[in-house]
Amino acid sequence: MKFDLQKLVKNICVFLVVYAVIFGFFLLVSVGIGTSGFYLHMRRFILAALVALLPYYFLPKFNIKFCLPELFIALLWMVTSPLICYLRVKAVGGSISMPYDVAIGAYLFCALCGVKYLVGLCKHNKFGGGNLFSASICISYNSRFPYSLFFYF
Repeated sequence: MKFDLQKLVKNICVFLVVYAVIFGFFLLVSVGIGTSGFYLHMRRFILAALVALLPYYFLPKFNIKFCLPELFIALLWMVTSPLICYLRVKAVGGSISMPYDVAIGAYLFCALCGVKYLVGLCKHNKFGGGNLFSASICISYNSRFPYSLFFYF
């Protein structure tokens, strides 16, 4: 196996950009987060950014156009609840820290991309394709937008 330094640097740069976007959005909507909370969430979003990039790293011939519906669903998950809480708390005062919706949105992107890839592999096998379609319904059903399957397929 040949070591490719240019690909490694590219992958690290993509990771840092995704991490900065995820953590930056969290900091934007988390009013009054303390120092200990800042460092705790800083570590939490390292894992979230890494998991969000698993399809990019491991799916053969990954293309973001292939995963646009999954990205849309994950971004909606990440933005909706924290933004609503931010607007509410900003109006009445107080502090919030909502890292879980942002992190779960990153995990949801990875899960939906994986299911979509597996459905593509099993599309000729009716039993396997049906099971994976059921898994995608379970994943999508728990999102804030239950009609997300219309975007998915």
